Amino acid sequence: MANLTDAQIRALKPMDGKQYTRSGLGVSGLSVVVSYGGAKVFYYRYTTLEGVQGRIKLGKYPAMSLSAAREVARAHSVKVDQGGNPGRDKIAERED
Repeated sequence: MANLTDAQIRALKPMDGKQYTRSGLGVSGLSVVVSYGGAKVFYYRYTTLEGVQGRIKLGKYPAMSLSAAREVARAHSVKVDQGGNPGRDKIAERED
């Protein structure tokens, strides 16, 4: 599947009261979820070296651009490859 473009993400519409996900955003694990109301949110899905699976919210589109979401997802991917856990890190940041 080809990478979705900014224009294609902008054109995504809600589907009859259902939420759906589109991947193919150029970075493994990066997706955009379109809510039943039409809101679009970027998420990054990952599996740690220990096998723990997780998903973290990156930001809402268009406040967060596709290029920014790709950049953040790549940074999280590097951390996961080095043994990190983005979800645990995000929780720790909130507690500080």
